[in-house]
Amino acid sequence: MRITEREAGLDDLPVTFVAMDGTGRVLGGVGLSMYDLEERRDRSPWVVGMIVRPEQHGAGVGQLLVRHLC
Repeated sequence: MRITEREAGLDDLPVTFVAMDGTGRVLGGVGLSMYDLEERRDRSPWVVGMIVRPEQHGAGVGQLLVRHLC
């Protein structure tokens, strides 16, 4: 997981994290927001927009992204 210098140390939401391989190819990404729906503001933070390249399914990219959120 690469974090850009601009994002490092930031804890403001919303934020998006992108998993990249050693060549800089994007493998997947996930977003985190304070809440997704107005009526669910009490359930925060909220995972939004998780995506992983189909050819990377089963390779642990999604797990890495979720682990990074915790």
